[in-house]
Amino acid sequence: MEMMELTADRRQYTGKEFNRKRRVEGKIPGVIYGKGLETRSIEFQRKPLEKFLDTARRGTVVVKMTVQDGAERKESYAVLKETQTHPLTGRVTHVDFYEVAFGKKFRVEVPLRVKGKAVGIEMGGVLEVVTRSLEVECTPDQVPEYLDLDVSSLGIGDSLHLSDVRFPEGVVPTEKDLRMTLAAVHTPKAEAAPAAVEEAVTEVAEGASVAEPVAKEEKPEKEAKKPEKETKKKEERFTRLIVGLGNPGRRYVATLHNAGFLAIDRIAESLGVRWRAAGAASLGTGEIDGRKVVLAKPMTFMNLSGDAVAPLYRKHADGPGDLLVLHDDLDLPVGAVRLKRGGGTGGHNGLRSLKERLGTADFLRIRVGIGRPPAGVDPVDYVLTPPAPELRGTFDAAVAAAGEAFADIVRLGFDKAMTRRNAKALKDSMQGKAPPESPGGNILLAPGASSGGSISRKEARPQDDTEEV
Repeated sequence: MEMMELTADRRQYTGKEFNRKRRVEGKIPGVIYGKGLETRSIEFQRKPLEKFLDTARRGTVVVKMTVQDGAERKESYAVLKETQTHPLTGRVTHVDFYEVAFGKKFRVEVPLRVKGKAVGIEMGGVLEVVTRSLEVECTPDQVPEYLDLDVSSLGIGDSLHLSDVRFPEGVVPTEKDLRMTLAAVHTPKAEAAPAAVEEAVTEVAEGASVAEPVAKEEKPEKEAKKPEKETKKKEERFTRLIVGLGNPGRRYVATLHNAGFLAIDRIAESLGVRWRAAGAASLGTGEIDGRKVVLAKPMTFMNLSGDAVAPLYRKHADGPGDLLVLHDDLDLPVGAVRLKRGGGTGGHNGLRSLKERLGTADFLRIRVGIGRPPAGVDPVDYVLTPPAPELRGTFDAAVAAAGEAFADIVRLGFDKAMTRRNAKALKDSMQGKAPPESPGGNILLAPGASSGGSISRKEARPQDDTEEV
């Protein structure tokens, strides 16, 4: 366990304006919580705090905290509970600590350190790390900096579980299911999408219609249809977890950066799903074709989206193919909607956070175009503003189209939906078609329709009205 020291001053005032002013002066506001203890508002010098946070990212750290309150100095021990950062610049804006007492057990999240190279990788397999941390219970002096996960013995089809982790004496996992999978080596999935995309582009170039599924001229024999159905079932498993990215709070509701929130709200409405507050996210649940669907909106601000999604991913997904993410995209023009399997983060802090916390960027995506900012406008400021009045209808149409893309995915499977929608977008672009105007309150999926099966409506508590933090 690593021990560090931090010095803070007691904050005499609170409030957004006061905190903004103090940040300009190089101070970072924070709070110390503790079970049965007084909650204290404090502030730190930026540089020592950032140095501490850099160390804390590498492992669990217990802090010896000295708080100066006028002439009084109080020392205690604490662990980092949460950090808040600016949605785009990534600079720390607020920190929370949890006070602990030596000799008393408490719960803390400890990083997993992956060691070795799986032998299955040499055989062409792909290593998937399901979780990057574990919650444990112990006393402050027993907190491990990290827990080792040795994957070197894993062949194709092998996996490591909670029972395979060696916990230090006195450290106990809070998860009681010792069969919980932590890492596995899979056989690479065959990708048919590139060929399908090439075929779609050829049809578009020849002026063929893309209103019907691609390559429909030759009908395969009935016996040949079975593999296609099996592939579709595998593709449709992604509907276990659907995440829309955005920033919480009234200030950001209608901004370009909240396209993911707006799109997933459309999906929730079409499924009859209501939102409820659940930890670091707003959740909604429903069923499509008898399968459970979990909808989520991280309430951690964009830069920390992965913190909210990681525990949901561990619980509801078996891999990146079970996760669909809706997000805004500066590299697409306003009104454009594209589907994508995996890829980079493109400078998007929400995607970067997901990649860091999930250990993979191979999840499925629906990208909503917001376009590049006008000349002289900082992208940081641009994405945090509503669309220009002349682009409002086009932006609303894109949000609705993202929901329609989800309906296509449910009906066809991800790869077929991606081929059809992206090929149609290419054809429209070649023909010089402008994005459509907003269709208003378009219903994406009605119960029992579009998905090819039934959609059950699950009732839940309404989402709490979240204020900006």
